Amino acid sequence: MLEHARTQGLPTTNEALGFLEQEKLWTSDDSAKLQNQEEYVTKLQHTFTTLLLDAQKKTMGAQLEVERKTLIRLQRQKASLLRDTCESYVPGYRALRHREDQRPGA
Repeated sequence: MLEHARTQGLPTTNEALGFLEQEKLWTSDDSAKLQNQEEYVTKLQHTFTTLLLDAQKKTMGAQLEVERKTLIRLQRQKASLLRDTCESYVPGYRALRHREDQRPGA
């Protein structure tokens, strides 16, 4: 199905990202910002689970909520720009690629 989508003229995700970079709609800086935000939220979540005091949990919980919203905004922005790609056309493609990437030796 991926090849069918390709023959119908849909770009791959990498091609679409290249075009977006060229047009300054989604740059490598934006990708880095998204990755950094994902890592930051993951670290905050881990830290939150180790807190004991309710006051700390309340403060960290509020900060975590703000950072999650920022992460979601960035993810949605990228997803809206990458709607029509070969990979988005093929149902389950991303899940399949993720499973393949998780195999030992991949």
